Amino acid sequence: MKYCISKVIDIGLNSRPRKSIGLLQKLSQMYDGQCCPLEDIKPAPVIYGYRNKEEFNVGCNIHGNPNTVGLYVGKERHRNAVCVEPDQLINMSARHIEVCKVFQDFVRSCRLPVSPLLQERGHWRNLIIRSTTLGQLMAVVKFNPRHLSEEDIELAENELRDYFASGPGKSANLSSLYFQACPHTFGLGTDFPYKHLLGAAHIEEEVLDMRFNISADSFFQTNTPGAEVLYSTVREYASLSPDSTVFDVYCGTGTIGILLSPTAKKVIGIEMLHQAVEDAKVNAHINGCSNTQFIQGDARKLMNQLFMSGQYDGEDLVAIVNPGRTGLSKKGVRALKRCSAIRRLVFVTCKPHGKVLQNMVDLSIEMDDIATDPFCPVKSVAVDMFPHTLHTELVTLYER
Repeated sequence: MKYCISKVIDIGLNSRPRKSIGLLQKLSQMYDGQCCPLEDIKPAPVIYGYRNKEEFNVGCNIHGNPNTVGLYVGKERHRNAVCVEPDQLINMSARHIEVCKVFQDFVRSCRLPVSPLLQERGHWRNLIIRSTTLGQLMAVVKFNPRHLSEEDIELAENELRDYFASGPGKSANLSSLYFQACPHTFGLGTDFPYKHLLGAAHIEEEVLDMRFNISADSFFQTNTPGAEVLYSTVREYASLSPDSTVFDVYCGTGTIGILLSPTAKKVIGIEMLHQAVEDAKVNAHINGCSNTQFIQGDARKLMNQLFMSGQYDGEDLVAIVNPGRTGLSKKGVRALKRCSAIRRLVFVTCKPHGKVLQNMVDLSIEMDDIATDPFCPVKSVAVDMFPHTLHTELVTLYER
């Protein structure tokens, strides 16, 4: 993380135009080569068995059994990829490992063959498991329907349902079971719908005394206790007042915005995915949040429309930006910078490298075609969301 905060200075000093060099040099001198103070890392409350989501593949293990459910080790292009059962992984919960084994028993006894990674054969492709701190458990089984009739696919669905409802898989005690027929390695639920086979349509999670529905393809942080630390940090950095309006850019299912809503005047969430927006609306309703609005659409276009309207001029406008691994587009960064009403911006990322690092630089420097002041990095902190790995979430506060 210290490397990332230092690189903001290095990249910024080599940017064009060079109007911000004086500011960056001053920051570098003040903070020992960094663009802002880097606070002590916030540790994870739970470091073993903390993951609430897993995705297992099906393939050949080291002993040659092709019907193994687990994680791939090695590389297919080197012809040394094998599927390894997850028994020894310390960041995985015992319940997830149990469901993995139960599903493995199913594919080993099933009449239809498995579909190994990157191989054009078979049908049973992978298993996604989601769980909550409230004890609920969801399984999503992905299935390659190649060359099968609708009747054969329905038969496979029924076989899977019966196995978990009344067969040996009943021991897994699933709260919810979904099935997705998709001929590709990855397919969105909008293109290849998830079919609900068993139990509840959603599972429910509790974060900082609020409840959230999680659907088959919802984004949710994979470490719930760690997420409470992360969201508390965002709330602290946002420094909201009853007069604050929050723009939650890339809001997903609305978790951050909903958690901030009790201390804000209004929360406006922007998200591209339709289902995520619908989930956000439901989550707001569950928690009685009447001051939230969630809008589907391209973040950059919506920001231009909302920010350029002038309706927020003079308000205490706070932006929360959590763009994921791919970062903001250049136009997205410019849309944020053009809105002079944004006085504080909280930037959250799990990958402070590459394009995301460039985002952090671009927010901090002046641009010839943008009249507003750049954002100044104020402080930054890493939150250990992924114990036993090298990865963290980085939260950075910018102000004007």
